[in-house]
Amino acid sequence: MEIELKETFPVLNKTTAFVPCKDYAILMDLCSGAHLPLDPRYAFLISLCNGRFSKNQIFDLSQTLDNGRKISKDSLEGFLKESSKNYLHLRNTPLREPIQLPDPVIFAKQAYMPSSNPWDTGIPYDRPVEFDLYLTKRCNMNCCYCFVESGPKQAKNELSYKEFIRVLEEASALGVLRCTITGGEPTLNKNFIELITRCVSLRMHAALATNGTSLSCRILSKLKDAGLGSIQISLDTFKPDVFKQMAKTTFTCDTVIKSVKETLRCGIPLSIKAVLTKNNINSVDKFIDRCVDLGVKDIRLRNFEPSLKGRGGSSYFITENDLENLKAFVELKRRLFGQEIKISLILTGEKWEPGRFRCCRHALSGMGILANGDVTVCDRFGHDKRMVIGNVRKQPLSKIWKSEKHLNITRPAKIKASGACASCEDFDRCRTGCFLYSLYSYGDIYAPDPRCFRAISGGENKNPLFADKIILNGEHLFCINN
Repeated sequence: MEIELKETFPVLNKTTAFVPCKDYAILMDLCSGAHLPLDPRYAFLISLCNGRFSKNQIFDLSQTLDNGRKISKDSLEGFLKESSKNYLHLRNTPLREPIQLPDPVIFAKQAYMPSSNPWDTGIPYDRPVEFDLYLTKRCNMNCCYCFVESGPKQAKNELSYKEFIRVLEEASALGVLRCTITGGEPTLNKNFIELITRCVSLRMHAALATNGTSLSCRILSKLKDAGLGSIQISLDTFKPDVFKQMAKTTFTCDTVIKSVKETLRCGIPLSIKAVLTKNNINSVDKFIDRCVDLGVKDIRLRNFEPSLKGRGGSSYFITENDLENLKAFVELKRRLFGQEIKISLILTGEKWEPGRFRCCRHALSGMGILANGDVTVCDRFGHDKRMVIGNVRKQPLSKIWKSEKHLNITRPAKIKASGACASCEDFDRCRTGCFLYSLYSYGDIYAPDPRCFRAISGGENKNPLFADKIILNGEHLFCINN
């Protein structure tokens, strides 16, 4: 039986971008970078979330679509509930002045066309929606989970200030919505404030990803004046000994905590990112409490992942018991703090189920521009040429994004596939899953994803590149030595 919708009024958040494309639309939270490519009928629903229409009115309007495209009340309720996590909020009263959104008629017409959602087709977005700009490989930390081979010295072939400016201008012309300024440690580039200023002037959301060791009051004041949209500070623990163990640095966690306090004081939207390993997983509940006590309202937790160029190995993987405790802690904290505190839990390694495939999506929507100008669609491969689709010193971004190599990565020919993928009837939907997991498990980027139920049943995980074998234990990937 279909449910009755409460009379509430969905409104897109101020930080949400909603952009029509040829046969779909892009919905993006500019602060977090979370985004979705929407099929036209769901884009039609979002175009009505302007604060004027109630959920019941939105449902009634959705019934004007053709029978095969109509949405049930259950589907609408589920979609709006999921969207409220990142993109919209629900008001009890309508807005006096509804916000301006694209015309719903656009999507009503598109709803009858064949689906061209990039997540289904494997064809890259019409334009990248975001990119990471690596200002330098230089860093004053040596974190165990770093995947870009950062170090104390600046590389000799890094882009100049003028070259970085040109890249930003080309990205803006492409229609990029969000740029994350990162590194290495981006604040070690002497021009990082000027580059953020230019990014904002080009109407892109500028986000800064930093380890928080250089955020003085003076610098933060300049960043706020420049229009910086958000800051993400990496802080994995409040325990001094564990901090030293994971960051491998002469800095203390007190230095980072001070930067957190100063950032909150200056008013720039802040998130804390913590990578969970077996070193800090057991103190997650206290970690969340301490963040909230400091005034942090956006906490992002993610498990340690393998990376081709990273420093960490299999010993950093969390265990299945750790994972279950983590889920319980996070759910408890979410109920305790309510909607005022956003606690994101990003977990990779979930076992696939029939009909649910996880193809590589980042390569479809974004890119990383490394300090030497290489453009990669998977920064976890570092400078590995298999995922580099061009260099900004040799080609403009527009040509690199539309390059044949980019398309070949996102839609590999089936002849390249090995193992269960070579004969799989769902190959076009999955496209071998995560290339990095495939590489680590079988030594081949076009081998089956180790999370796939077909690969598991075939017992194919026999040639791992890790010193300790990666296994699928229950529902998630772990390492056998844990």
